[in-house]
Amino acid sequence: MTLTNKTNKELLEMLIEEGTDNIYESKTLKELAKRIIAPSYGEKVALERPEAVAAWLQLEIGDSDQEHFMAIYLDKQNRLLDHKVLFTGTMDRSIVHPRDIFREAVKLNAGRIILAHNHPSGSAEPSGADITTTQTLISAGEMMGINILDHLVIVRGGGYASMRERYNHLWN
Repeated sequence: MTLTNKTNKELLEMLIEEGTDNIYESKTLKELAKRIIAPSYGEKVALERPEAVAAWLQLEIGDSDQEHFMAIYLDKQNRLLDHKVLFTGTMDRSIVHPRDIFREAVKLNAGRIILAHNHPSGSAEPSGADITTTQTLISAGEMMGINILDHLVIVRGGGYASMRERYNHLWN
């Protein structure tokens, strides 16, 4: 049985059994923290604070040695509809297909999307390809009436970059 299939009570019991010697490397603690921090389906997502979304995404994709591109689908009231890792790439890139991102959005009747991917390199600085991809996805979303609210770059250790904060002109 994987950790994702365990109840919170079972995870707490496992955590107590593990002890505190390697608490920062504990997969059990990470799974429990993810459940506490992650928004529930239908819950309003606090978009005025990208650091709250980044804290959750850090647990989802931050520690991976491969790039993962994720979409968080929201309704027009910013309630969580679903979240999915859509693409898994190599150490330094993943191929992003707009049709896959927006196909899911249409299926879910999402009005808004938050994009995110990790940089296994440890640098939160968006690459030129990240900026171009974001610009393309914003334009495609505008044509479909689906707003891209932000694109977060997540790195190990809690670091992140909000492309909306750094490159706000892409949204104008």
